[in-house]
Amino acid sequence: MILVLVASACRDRDAARPRDAAIAIDAQLPDTAADAPVAATEPPADAADAPPITKLVASGDSTCAVLSDLTLRCWGGNAHGQLGNGQTTDAATPVAPAIHAVVDLQLADATACALLDDASVACWGQIAWRGRAEDILRPTGVLGVIGVKQIFVVPGRACARVANDSLVCWGNVDARGHFAAGATHRAPTAVVGLDHIAGLTADGAFSDDGRIWRWTSDGTPKLLDAAAVQEIAARAGSLCARLDDGRVVCADTGRCGPPLPASTAAGKPTTIAGKSPAAGNPTTIAGKSPAAGKPTLAGKPTKPAAPAASPTAEPVRSTGLTSARQLAFDVGFCVINTTGRLQCGDGCRKLDPIALERVNTIVGRCALLKSGTVSCFDGTKFVGVPGLQRASLLTVGRAHACALAGTRIACWGDNTHSQLGDFAITR
Repeated sequence: MILVLVASACRDRDAARPRDAAIAIDAQLPDTAADAPVAATEPPADAADAPPITKLVASGDSTCAVLSDLTLRCWGGNAHGQLGNGQTTDAATPVAPAIHAVVDLQLADATACALLDDASVACWGQIAWRGRAEDILRPTGVLGVIGVKQIFVVPGRACARVANDSLVCWGNVDARGHFAAGATHRAPTAVVGLDHIAGLTADGAFSDDGRIWRWTSDGTPKLLDAAAVQEIAARAGSLCARLDDGRVVCADTGRCGPPLPASTAAGKPTTIAGKSPAAGNPTTIAGKSPAAGKPTLAGKPTKPAAPAASPTAEPVRSTGLTSARQLAFDVGFCVINTTGRLQCGDGCRKLDPIALERVNTIVGRCALLKSGTVSCFDGTKFVGVPGLQRASLLTVGRAHACALAGTRIACWGDNTHSQLGDFAITR
């Protein structure tokens, strides 16, 4: 595994960033392709024998690679132990956390969690549970959380969708498992009011059947009046969703005009496999209701409760964006449409001209193009990363980015916390 520095520039499009946006990647771009990536030193002795990389994940000032043997290599910022090597010093040379059998890895600022092949979860970094210290320096199993299908990680908190499709959260949550401000309940807790969750962020969640919730100020999930949701993201203080027909809608905050009147979700509650999600009823951890004494994390699912009346849902507004296949909100109210072009707007109805074409995916402020090259947003336009070819994976942190180019990793941007690894060239 070889880490190579190339330089780029990415600055947020808006003067006032949304609260979930990262700061800019502000390294200077070379003027010509002559400044192609060059290794500053020889790779580590075991680099040639390292298994292939299957996934790159970056957040904050840290990056991890998941290898084909289901182990990890991590480098960069480590102030809260997020590299998982038992220390709190930054690491330029990739370290190997003491964890194996990793089938999924999620990072959020200084919080890290891994889903293992036995359907258990281990977490480390800036997260705590069951009385543990705030910072956990090595991968540590989250006891009792078993039968995990999917994990979700946000700064200081993590959640798991378990075998009976209920949601369990730990870290900075309250006694209902909700994301309340200042909550420090921390023990793995059944989440009241949510189940069958397919996607979750620091701003909201959506379920298999396309329902969407935003977190209120006290952490309670509030249903929005939208259906067939496939993806969510936040922009300008509003939670937005991409629907299965390509339209993009956002929770109505009054930003685009007088607030819409609240409406009631039409029809009966949507069912999953013929069973009602029982909106508003407590979900369970492996079958026991939180209302029936202490919840357990093992056992068989209980029979779903009888259907409940649909709650009043908050209104949403159309953004005018259509034919979307991916949200790209870190560069504005933008989407990648079904033809691979970037389309942006003001979040209400006005649309801007197309800024980029032949896009495979956008991660943060950088775009992986179908040609295998990468371009990053500098605040007004996308600028190609010189010398980077055959990129197949892309990840973006707070102020740096990394890509898998062929069999090597190339990183660019800020290197204050060794985000670029051992191979940053001197400029």
